[in-house]
Amino acid sequence: MNFPVFILGFIGITAQSSFLREILAQFVTGELVFGAALFFWLVWTATGSAILGRLIGKPRNATSLFYRILPFYGLFAFAGVLLTASMHDFGGLVQGERIPLDMQLIAVALVFMPFNLSGGFLFALAVKMQECDGIKSAGKAFTLESAGSALAGIAVSLFLIPFFPNKIIAFSCPVLAIMVSAVYQYKKGMYLELSWPLAAGFAVLLIAGWHHVKQTNEPSYIVCKESPYGRIGISQEGESLTFYENATALFSYPDIEAVEYAVHLAFACTSDIRRALFIGGSMGGAVSEALKYPKIEAVDAVEIDPVMLDLAIEHMADFDCSRSGVNYHRTDGRAFLAKMDERYDVIILSIPEPLSGATNRYYTREFFELLSSRMTAQGVVFFSVEGEENYVPDDLASFLASIRRTLREVFPTVTVLPGATVRFIAGKERGALESLDGAFLSRELEKRGIETEFVNSNYITHIYSPHRIAAFTKTLDSAGETDINTDLHPTAYLSRALIHARQDSSRSTAFLKVLLKRNRLILLIVILTVVCAAFTLIPGKSAGKRGLFAAIGTLGMSEISLELLAVMAYQARFGHLYGRITLLIGLYMAGLAAGSFLSSRAVESGTSDTSLLAKVQAFMALIPILWIVVLFIPQHAVINRSFVEMLFFVLPCMAGAAGGYQFPLADALYRQNDRKGNEQGTLYGADLFGSSLGAMLTGTLLIPGLGMIPTLVFLSCLNLLMSTALYFNVRARR
Repeated sequence: MNFPVFILGFIGITAQSSFLREILAQFVTGELVFGAALFFWLVWTATGSAILGRLIGKPRNATSLFYRILPFYGLFAFAGVLLTASMHDFGGLVQGERIPLDMQLIAVALVFMPFNLSGGFLFALAVKMQECDGIKSAGKAFTLESAGSALAGIAVSLFLIPFFPNKIIAFSCPVLAIMVSAVYQYKKGMYLELSWPLAAGFAVLLIAGWHHVKQTNEPSYIVCKESPYGRIGISQEGESLTFYENATALFSYPDIEAVEYAVHLAFACTSDIRRALFIGGSMGGAVSEALKYPKIEAVDAVEIDPVMLDLAIEHMADFDCSRSGVNYHRTDGRAFLAKMDERYDVIILSIPEPLSGATNRYYTREFFELLSSRMTAQGVVFFSVEGEENYVPDDLASFLASIRRTLREVFPTVTVLPGATVRFIAGKERGALESLDGAFLSRELEKRGIETEFVNSNYITHIYSPHRIAAFTKTLDSAGETDINTDLHPTAYLSRALIHARQDSSRSTAFLKVLLKRNRLILLIVILTVVCAAFTLIPGKSAGKRGLFAAIGTLGMSEISLELLAVMAYQARFGHLYGRITLLIGLYMAGLAAGSFLSSRAVESGTSDTSLLAKVQAFMALIPILWIVVLFIPQHAVINRSFVEMLFFVLPCMAGAAGGYQFPLADALYRQNDRKGNEQGTLYGADLFGSSLGAMLTGTLLIPGLGMIPTLVFLSCLNLLMSTALYFNVRARR
């Protein structure tokens, strides 16, 4: 009965990776919804294990029930991914239109609920199946499931993602589940039972057919391809093309007005421009506008996604990336700047807004410092974000003021131009941009003698009048003391997500705004820490079981928190995670499987006591400290970049190993105190409930509200305190 449990883990992690990648492709609120998705994923799985697991009757019925449910487990995975991909249709939205935050949260709460409930229940059945084979521990089932998850993570990341679309990867879940169930029923001669996998297979074909017909009858993209960085789509309306990456519209072509404002306003802010750098946005015509300036000698254009560049070459008739003096670089913008020694007179950023760790890294102090080091003495940097034409709400003012303050940490002169598109211009020469307004820009553009269609003297003099700029500046000043956006304290992504939610009239933002106060967050984690320790230390007959629940819950919370932190820190340091997320999860699960295997061996040899549990908790307290050391390694350190990147995968693996080692040990101790024999999924549920709390608390509140370092300090202190509480719990019971 080992292989079916292994397959259970394999299907689970394959479905999870497909689901999370579909979220990244469909939704634009990044880690906010990412954390919520993991929260509900874990809550429903915990419910299936801890609550539905109690419904299991006689052990001999567990095997039959397992193979009946398994095909539908795969079916629910495939259906969940397709439902996530169809959120625009269910919301009555067109492709590219932003899905409201409330709808996103409802979607991640419900679409995978059947899959997760059945997955938790199947784990409880797997434990019961192992008991039928004489294995009186959940440790082996946990090890097998973790091993299947680890193999799936590595296989999907290395062999499936590079070659297959996400929906095909999701389709493998029901295919595998149906095959395993059907082979078992056939080998046992249970021919009537074959109706279960056959029914699930028929349902899969119906769902796949429905989705195919829907896409055929309602085409939204003229072309759609997947790359290591996301899902690339192109829509067409008349002669206009709009390019999308995941759920974000990157640029339209032709869009002469947007291109002229992006290029000529920046070029008007400095003189004698010889070299220009575009990070993103170079495919919409910006390079052609830059080449209008006679003194320009070289233009470097950085585009991270080669698939996007290839599609531009294929679908934009006059796009030419081989012009003299123009160099296209298919790489990450931050990585390009870190490796280059060139100095630029103008750097223009066309990056999606900071709604995730992947894009927030282009709005942090560390990135601005990197920009400054690659600019000439008179150089300027230019970028824009979405604003409001006239009235600026308080949340938008705070967000804009935070970006301005972050820029001022690096650049001596910063100007912010108001409007529906807010434009930031920063320079290294002190005072050079202080008098910048429409009249100044108009004079500079006239000196250049560049012919433009939309950027004209009358219009920019009006929209960037001294009075309007002064009123806008006063609004930003009134926002008060705002946070500086950094790689380790990424405040901008949640602020921007909440602004979008307010614009969509989403009601879920009210709850987040209440909690997102530094003092309230500190009070929350202090209360949580004290409650966990007290739960363990209060004497009584159930003290031992309470200590086990508290220990495994806090360790589960720490594991998922460190995994989420790894996701966000990886994006800040190295870039997009779309193609690497499954590998990170797979290595985490590999650590989980290895730790569980070693622990199961120790339990079988009679080594199981609460003091060992306390040592595991102390080891977990060390891992956040190691994370702090890694995060403080400078971007330009002598240490090899590949080595540092490897550490971002090793540390989650270590956290997984600690959690894996704890579970069989805690299960053995729990069984010593529980004689009912029908609660085999309870402890697994406690682990998942703790993990669900960590997923919501860390990604949504602690990292944007306090920062990564305080979050790591909290996790270390929590586990150290729990280790101490477990030690005193042992001594008190002796």
